[in-house]
Amino acid sequence: MKYFCILGFWVYFFVTLKAQPYTDYIGAGHHKGVVVTSSNDDQRGIFPQKAEGQKTISGEGLTGKRNEMARFLTQASFGFSELELNEATEMGIENWLDSQFLETESKYEERMDSFALLLYQYYLANGEDPDNLSSDPNWVHFRYAWWDINTFGKDQLRQRMAYALSQILVISDDADIGRFARGLASYYQLLSKHALGNYRDLLYDITLHTAMGSYLSHLNNPMEIPEENIHPDQNYAREIMQLFTFGLFELNMDGTRKLDADGKNIPTYNNKDIEELAKIFSGLGIAVNLSLKTVLVIAFFRPSR
Repeated sequence: MKYFCILGFWVYFFVTLKAQPYTDYIGAGHHKGVVVTSSNDDQRGIFPQKAEGQKTISGEGLTGKRNEMARFLTQASFGFSELELNEATEMGIENWLDSQFLETESKYEERMDSFALLLYQYYLANGEDPDNLSSDPNWVHFRYAWWDINTFGKDQLRQRMAYALSQILVISDDADIGRFARGLASYYQLLSKHALGNYRDLLYDITLHTAMGSYLSHLNNPMEIPEENIHPDQNYAREIMQLFTFGLFELNMDGTRKLDADGKNIPTYNNKDIEELAKIFSGLGIAVNLSLKTVLVIAFFRPSR
């Protein structure tokens, strides 16, 4: 009889276990016949939205996935409404990312021009002297466009990435280029364009962009003529290696610095490397639309050395 009872118990156990192939987690609804109480159970009705102990095992009201998505969106966007959070929670992180890759890219110059025109018309309508006004945008209008796009734009992932890139591939409207708002907008559009793409392509394009060429001084960089003591500006070459790519010192896979036999950091480049790389960034000037006839005339009369 003893062995029969033990056998019956295990048969019941395995049959019951097989009939309930739970694949989720504890507290997600498996609470039949279980009663849970907690110190926060409010029998007096003082707290209408009480945290009932039963919910700890029923799973009712759990917001784990919603909290996870909220944390993710805080990192991957510039903010979200409750509706957007609920929609993203339903989609899941991977599907949300896929949808963001398909979003239309916001246009900075177009938005900036709209703000410049809007303010121009506003001041004109309020009695401002037309001679003191211009409908051409400046750096202030670019900032208006930036805030508008990053607050209300649908391509939030792209814009969050563009902003991150702007902290590395830096230009500044406090420099001379601040007077050229279209250059600022065009440069930031470049960051936006490549934000979800290939970093090498981005480096190539910013190298050829006038705003970066002006800011880091390789625009109109002269070629090397040692006998006349003419050398290319080394600023951009140094920044390419130090800030934009691999940095000052060799690293291990975990991000720690490699050390030589004497326990010292191992530099990734030296001054000679900078001098040689700077020669690559010479001969870059502002493009001008010229006819083929004009180009041939320039080439024909170009003095030889």
